[in-house]
Amino acid sequence: MRKLLWLLVAWLCVGCAPVPHYEYFAPAVSGTLVQGGHPLSGAKLLLRADSTATSSVAYSDAAGHFVLAPLREYHAYISMSGDQPHAFSLTITVDGKDYPAFQQAAAQPRSVIHLDCDLSAPLDADGQPDYCKWAP
Repeated sequence: MRKLLWLLVAWLCVGCAPVPHYEYFAPAVSGTLVQGGHPLSGAKLLLRADSTATSSVAYSDAAGHFVLAPLREYHAYISMSGDQPHAFSLTITVDGKDYPAFQQAAAQPRSVIHLDCDLSAPLDADGQPDYCKWAP
C-alpha cells in the first residue's frame, strides 16, 4: 500500500512540475489555390483558432501555393490532462471578398495539413460552403 501511495505522489509531482512546451491551436497549413483551373496569386489566407487571439497570414504565390505557420503558444507548464482540442478555420480573401475556405471542429491538430483550394467549386460542409479539401 505504501508503494502505491508513493507512486501516486510521484506521479502527481511530475504533473505539477514546470515542463515548457508549445500548445498547438492549429497545425501548419500548406496548399494550392486555383480559380477556374488557373493558379490564383496574391490571395490573402488567414488561419485562426477559436481559443486564441493568435493568427497566421500568408499570400499565395504565382503558382497558387501557400504556407501558413502553425498557431501555437509557449507555456512553462503542462496540464495533467494534456492540451485541449481546438477548432480552427481558414479564410481566403480575394479582391476584398472573403471565402470560408476550411473549418475544423475541435480536435487535436495534426502537425501539418495540405489543402487543395478551388474558389470556383465550393464544397458543401454541413450546409456551409468550403472551398478547400484535404489533400493526401
